Amino acid sequence: MKGFKSIVLPALVLALAIPASAEEGFQKCDKDFQTCINEIVKNLQTRGWIGISLSQIDDKIVVKDMAQDGPSRKGGFKVGDVIVALNGTKYTELDGIIAAHAKVKAGDVLTYKVIRDGKEQELDVLSKGAPANVIGLWIGEYILQHYVTVDGEKVLLP
Repeated sequence: MKGFKSIVLPALVLALAIPASAEEGFQKCDKDFQTCINEIVKNLQTRGWIGISLSQIDDKIVVKDMAQDGPSRKGGFKVGDVIVALNGTKYTELDGIIAAHAKVKAGDVLTYKVIRDGKEQELDVLSKGAPANVIGLWIGEYILQHYVTVDGEKVLLP
């Protein structure tokens, strides 16, 4: 359990800086808690990550922040960019683009259409495997949403 705490606690601290939606990467697990966590980690290690934080402002998806050395920064994103489309699909709701990001695999090239300073442009971003602290964040977020104790036994809800 000590190793688990060393992953989850830093992840919770990062929750404010790098929000993520882990829901798409999880499946129901009927095994013991540690086995479930190990399976979740294994699945998440292939998930793509671009290191971007987004906000919903009216009907716009706006770049709020980026990881210092993350793929989104390397791909040319800037704080304040408005994302209009991802891989040809238009988005106006944050939930939609979060769901699309959750399906990305490491190594996928994502093409964004953004508006910057009133001009539309395209940015290509090469996703990579998420760093361990981000995977920890995703797991921590999932546990906070789905972890309960039933009859004194730790259980992950589907």
